[in-house]
Amino acid sequence: MKIPILILLAVSVVASAQATITGTQIYGPGPSFQAFVNSWEDLDEAAWKQLVSPTISFDITPAPPIPVNASQTGPDAVWSFREALPKGTNAPLAWTNTYSNFMLHPDRNAVTARMTTFMRNDGSLIQIGDWEMRFAAQSGLIEYMHQDVIWAAWIKDA
Repeated sequence: MKIPILILLAVSVVASAQATITGTQIYGPGPSFQAFVNSWEDLDEAAWKQLVSPTISFDITPAPPIPVNASQTGPDAVWSFREALPKGTNAPLAWTNTYSNFMLHPDRNAVTARMTTFMRNDGSLIQIGDWEMRFAAQSGLIEYMHQDVIWAAWIKDA
């Protein structure tokens, strides 16, 4: 009986927080955390570019072992990183990213979330990271995406 109550509380907190912070969205129409993630994972470059600022800054630390730098600025450069996934093939991802622990930060027009990543073929855990997405105050476009990798199977001695 307690579990459904907790789930309802979590949903209502997110919904009410969205309504009070202009331009910073987890879900919803226009630029949002979910729209960014969906277009990124679906290889929809055109939709993704409509969500981001011309000066978007993107960074993953530590950087994954792929041939493109994980620190990029500008839509074309950031998308070049996406095109390198997985393994430089510009193919659908071989993994599923799940997101939880969303928090809104009105002081910096940001959303943060925990990402947990599983391989699609066998369900194995391959990465855990914390993302921060910031929205431009005037346009509402996404201007900053940063992931701190907490743990990854590809990190030596993980």
